[in-house]
Amino acid sequence: MNTNLLIELMEDITNVRRYADRLVEKEDLEKLYKAFSLGHSSVGNQARELLVIEASQLRKKIVKCTLNPYMIKASKNQEWLENVPFLGIVLIEKRRAIARVGEIGSVIAEREAEGALQNARLIGGSLNIATTVVREFDVDVLKKELKLPWYVEPTAIIAAGYTIETTVKGPRLSIGDIVNKDRWA
Repeated sequence: MNTNLLIELMEDITNVRRYADRLVEKEDLEKLYKAFSLGHSSVGNQARELLVIEASQLRKKIVKCTLNPYMIKASKNQEWLENVPFLGIVLIEKRRAIARVGEIGSVIAEREAEGALQNARLIGGSLNIATTVVREFDVDVLKKELKLPWYVEPTAIIAAGYTIETTVKGPRLSIGDIVNKDRWA
């Protein structure tokens, strides 16, 4: 792959909340799933999972669990999630996460799930599939609504679909602002 193309895909990743009114094609979904599965696993536990939500009654329950951008419950939070072409919940299977390294394994698994999400978002971008990652939700309520056992922890909601809007890139710190040498400045 061309390095410049990969950097362009990275630059284009933004949260998009409006999608074309069509389902994501099966072949494209398989590529998203494959990319997610190829996320790194530093301690070999592969504790991340993706729960795909298609049923409208479950989507309504998920929306009930969402919060506003300030992590506060308000009316009509994240309602747009009900009708997205693709909706998934990133989960950590805590028994697998802690099996080899103890409780720190859950923290490691969450970090690895972020890499898996980035993989899926990059492949999505290459297929003209826009994505949004939502973290504004009440974990305990979501676990209850989805009837998840104690050892399964939701960490993110991902929405995706073929894009119909031009994404607006937010401001970013310069490389000089985030890369330090030999000491933190």
